[in-house]
Amino acid sequence: MLQSEQAVLGCLLFDPSKFAHVNQLLSIDDFNEYENREIFKAFKYLDSIGSQADLVLLRDRLRGKIDINYLISLSESVSFADNLISYCKAVKEESNKRKIVEVMQNTLEKINDPDARSKDLVAGIMKDSLAIDTFFEDKFTMREALDAYMKHLEEPAELVSTGFVQLDEQTNGGIDLHSLAVIVSDSGIGKTTLTTNMLVNKALKGEKCLYINLEIPVFDMLEIIIPQLSDEDTWVDYKNLVTKDDIDRIRGFLEEKLAGLGIYFARNCYSKEEIVAQMDLHRMDYGVTSCFIDHAQLIEGSEDYTKYVGITKEIKRYCLRHSMAIFLLCQTNDNKEKRGDKEPRKTDLRGGANLYQDADIVLFLYRLDVAEKQVYLKLAKNRKGSSGEAVYYAVKFDEARRKVSLAWMAERPIKEEDEGFVKKRRSRYDREY
Repeated sequence: MLQSEQAVLGCLLFDPSKFAHVNQLLSIDDFNEYENREIFKAFKYLDSIGSQADLVLLRDRLRGKIDINYLISLSESVSFADNLISYCKAVKEESNKRKIVEVMQNTLEKINDPDARSKDLVAGIMKDSLAIDTFFEDKFTMREALDAYMKHLEEPAELVSTGFVQLDEQTNGGIDLHSLAVIVSDSGIGKTTLTTNMLVNKALKGEKCLYINLEIPVFDMLEIIIPQLSDEDTWVDYKNLVTKDDIDRIRGFLEEKLAGLGIYFARNCYSKEEIVAQMDLHRMDYGVTSCFIDHAQLIEGSEDYTKYVGITKEIKRYCLRHSMAIFLLCQTNDNKEKRGDKEPRKTDLRGGANLYQDADIVLFLYRLDVAEKQVYLKLAKNRKGSSGEAVYYAVKFDEARRKVSLAWMAERPIKEEDEGFVKKRRSRYDREY
């Protein structure tokens, strides 16, 4: 099994240009194995003299210190460097655990008191230290927590837009950076179109956003995004343009519109670890504050319910640890198909009560009937909301320009033929939801 130290060095051999970034995260002492420390030390030396490390330079630098076959095996151990940040975090965590153990061992050796209870106490601390999963700076004393709270009161909370003015109003100006927003719908309702509108609207306000689509390639995403940026009433189907002048005109238009937008895409990341690595990379290198993941059911392991719950909880933890707003797209289950009332509830969410509880915002995109064209948006959960009641919007799609607009509804939408049925169950529904 590839260890985290070897993985970091393998990534650096695959892409030496990332060493400067890794050098800020790790030191030589963070590497436990002698060979790995020497290789990282060689990287630092070559960087100090202005040379970018490669297999030949490292071999010459390390000749006589380590087996050259080990260096070659590292260079062949990884095929991409996208997970480098996650590997660095793993190395740092293991390094911190070792340091804790060393401190406790030194303390044990210095204890002259023969009282076994004091030794048992230190030994117990050592055992607990091995279970640490985060860095020391994540631990708050009560005074530090109070100081952070007072700072929070003195300074306004940093908010990001939901992408729609109507939803920002419901969330008191936007959502906190540590929020998880879950957007739920059946397949084919339009959640990708809705979220790309949110993405573009946020980017036009100056926010930097990452979109991870596990379902369609990036050029299909641009098919949806580009018309939203057009000033023309009808977007030209540029795929059918054949003359060089037409292609140059379209290229100039796209470069002008897209160059200044802080929109980033991630490719070829389907596991939880790969997604976390991409969020780390774009957050640290490009200042991204919001991430869209489309969609949860395509993440590796999501077909197993227990693993799926673990994946969604890890995404929520990432929001809290790194102050990033994450918009997680999700599909519904088949529960509502068995009911006469087709309005989605929290039990219709894949992941059920667990995901609903973890989310700060839950948006349902739905139709009242399969044959109906009208789409509705239900703000079912809003942790910052004052009333606790669901809010409804009628959704209008501009097919030509792929734009979405929301119109607030004073009452909950129902089908006329279901009006009597809904009234009969309204009191029970309101109590439950």
